[in-house]
Amino acid sequence: VSNVFLISARFTFGWYASRLFAIATSTILLAVLIQETVVLYGRIARSNAMLQREQKNKLLNLEVLASAIRHEVAQPLGALGLNAQTVELCLKQLPADLNCAREAAQDILTASHRVDEVLADVQGLFGKAKTTRFRSI
Repeated sequence: VSNVFLISARFTFGWYASRLFAIATSTILLAVLIQETVVLYGRIARSNAMLQREQKNKLLNLEVLASAIRHEVAQPLGALGLNAQTVELCLKQLPADLNCAREAAQDILTASHRVDEVLADVQGLFGKAKTTRFRSI
């Protein structure tokens, strides 16, 4: 708007001044916009780096959780298999050793309860609704 008042005639001081003023203001505006763009891209780059770091941390936490669950479940499952083999060996003996088979069967039942407890604890970590737990007969 102020450019219009400076222009009185072509090729006068006012005409050249208005042209220089227009170039200067557009250059300043361009520099400010470029600077603002650089700042915004820097913020986006930092945000993306933080997001990727957080995703890696969550993945590591999930890997640790999965490893802990596997460890807690693998122990009673190993005991189940070993005790099932013990029952089989006790029953193959002539005469069958029923006390040995009974003890191994009791150990199988205990290990199965332990697996159920571990799975219920895992379910509790995620806030699921209560379910009916395995009960011995």
